[in-house]
Amino acid sequence: MNFFTAELFSHFNSENDEIADTAHDDWEAAIEAYRSHVERCLHQAATVIGPSSARDAERLSSLCLHDAAIIQLPQPHELHVYRPGAQQAANDVMALSTASMIVQLASQATVLTYALAEDQVCEAFPLSAPVEPPFSDRNVHWLYDEIDLEEDASRNPCLIHRVLLSNGTELRIAFTSVSIDEVTLCEMAAT
Repeated sequence: MNFFTAELFSHFNSENDEIADTAHDDWEAAIEAYRSHVERCLHQAATVIGPSSARDAERLSSLCLHDAAIIQLPQPHELHVYRPGAQQAANDVMALSTASMIVQLASQATVLTYALAEDQVCEAFPLSAPVEPPFSDRNVHWLYDEIDLEEDASRNPCLIHRVLLSNGTELRIAFTSVSIDEVTLCEMAAT
């Protein structure tokens, strides 16, 4: 995380009022800096990756998943699909790496399916220190997320989705597009 870091979150939740007050001001500054950053990233993504990827990232950045329960962490998959216009011969098949994550907020489940960037993986970076408050391993949920653009000269440009979880783990997902499906969950009637 570049803006809403685990350290800033810890300070924001400090029992020491002076530390918490300073962190509150830092948090407000991080919000403004991130808004400017994501606006620039989305504009650049439209140019270097494509307008549809930028629209996907814009929709992703507009989701409010704070406190959503993590039902499934990103699970990478490899899909084999036929190239557009192919005759369905063996050499017309290409591999597409995807990862799906499912989160739930109240009665709404959100399925995020990422088309992973070439030679990229989903990574999880746990806290380097033991998990301590305000972080917890119990009932892991989504805290904050950030969208970024990676333009490494040695790779194709891609978008990065970083998610800070309540156990202090940071997810890093490098992607070129994302599908967002929202499902309203029905309560099961007692029988």
